[in-house]
Amino acid sequence: MQCPATLVRAHRAAYLIDGEAYFRALAEALARGRQSIYIAGWDIDARTRLPDPFHRGKRVSFRRFIDRLARRRPNLHVYLLGWDFAALFTLERLPFPALHLGWRTHERVHFFADGVHPQGASHHQKLVVVDDAVAFSGGFDVAVKRWDTPLHTPDDPRRVDPIGMCYPPFHDVQIALSGPAATVLAEVFRDRWRRATGEVLLPCERTPVEPWPPSARPDAHDAALSIVCTQPEWEGYSAICDVQRSYEEAILSARKWIYIENQYLSCEAIAQLLVRRLEEPDGPEVVVVSPRACSGWLEERTMGVLRGRLLLQVAAAKYAKERFRAVYPVVGDASVYIHSKVMVIDDAIARVGSANLTQRSMRIDSECDVSLYAGPDGSHAHAVATLRNRLLAEHLGTTEQAVERQLGAHGSIIRLVDQHGAGPRGVRLLADPIPSDEQIAWLRTIADPERPLDASRLVDFLGGYMKRKEMAGRLAMMCAAAAMTVTLVIVIAVVGQ
Repeated sequence: MQCPATLVRAHRAAYLIDGEAYFRALAEALARGRQSIYIAGWDIDARTRLPDPFHRGKRVSFRRFIDRLARRRPNLHVYLLGWDFAALFTLERLPFPALHLGWRTHERVHFFADGVHPQGASHHQKLVVVDDAVAFSGGFDVAVKRWDTPLHTPDDPRRVDPIGMCYPPFHDVQIALSGPAATVLAEVFRDRWRRATGEVLLPCERTPVEPWPPSARPDAHDAALSIVCTQPEWEGYSAICDVQRSYEEAILSARKWIYIENQYLSCEAIAQLLVRRLEEPDGPEVVVVSPRACSGWLEERTMGVLRGRLLLQVAAAKYAKERFRAVYPVVGDASVYIHSKVMVIDDAIARVGSANLTQRSMRIDSECDVSLYAGPDGSHAHAVATLRNRLLAEHLGTTEQAVERQLGAHGSIIRLVDQHGAGPRGVRLLADPIPSDEQIAWLRTIADPERPLDASRLVDFLGGYMKRKEMAGRLAMMCAAAAMTVTLVIVIAVVGQ
């Protein structure tokens, strides 16, 4: 099945900002499932703590929760589709997920580690669908070290990992959907499951009552959405690059504002479009919110370096000084880690998804993004603006109403960021190291490729790299190739999140 790029309706849509809101709504929706629960993720961790809808004030591990649901609901089947490669190579993961989520759960809980993709790719979609009626999509995996509140309090004692260690403030965004849009996402999952396992899952029977989570207040009713995917060419399946196409179309459509939150920025095509818009004398303002630094030493020296190069290019555009800011949020002395993948265009398009602004998310990793449209009559313009205003208010330490009022008064998100960003709860300008051209060539090929890697391509690249470095001798080449192959494995596991 090719993920549709046409519009589909959602009975209800709600933005779930930060982990407290998402994990509560997730648990509520799962508890209402009667026929099927589908979960696909870059990571699915059995230790993830969820609010327990059956015991107020209590929390329960994801493994125990889904096991209990399967035992309580005689017709419920739970299908969990994780990424095979990640569990093997990321040290922070729980080892042997099939043991915890398969053997240690009820027989109607089905776990499969999906490794059906080209070399160098990853499965990065983050989907949950309940009874084909309610769905979630965005940046959140059902994983540890994702929970936080919009306050991002630096010393919040609740923000700890499974062994009780504190982790930094963490920000992400998910969208909840019901109606036909949820059915489309169910088909996306069923297609992934069939390709991975060979098993065909049947659609659910229509339910009289949608399993909508009570805590998720809808931001829109009867809204028009697009659902777009990235799928690499692989084993007879055609490539789908709708994520990149829709990003480009949206950026070109902007009149006043482009607001972006993303974990990474290394896609040349997107950066060049931002430059193009910032070269226009009457083009839109652009605000990019990203982490202060990438997560970990290796990631900072790969994706962080690529971001630095692209931000330098964008900042050199003719009107960038007046109309471009790239920032990271802070709360006191702590920076907030941005994991969200969001773009809001004017009051016209609100996009939430799994795709990073990287070459790999546009070409070789599996991705899924959802965009909500204001519509030709602007009937959902307020719902679109709500996402941008709520996010700006969170990062600037003010209120959604204050953001709306000030944008209405002076019409500039740059002015808003400049005026309110300097406080203890605010934003700071990103400043990445500037890499050399040779570093960029290496990183583009290994860390953020735009096409699947293969052995001959890697060897050809290594040969050219070492020739430039005047490394003589077969032994030196073999050692370097082995070291870079190990590095490739680690980079894919880390960067794929």
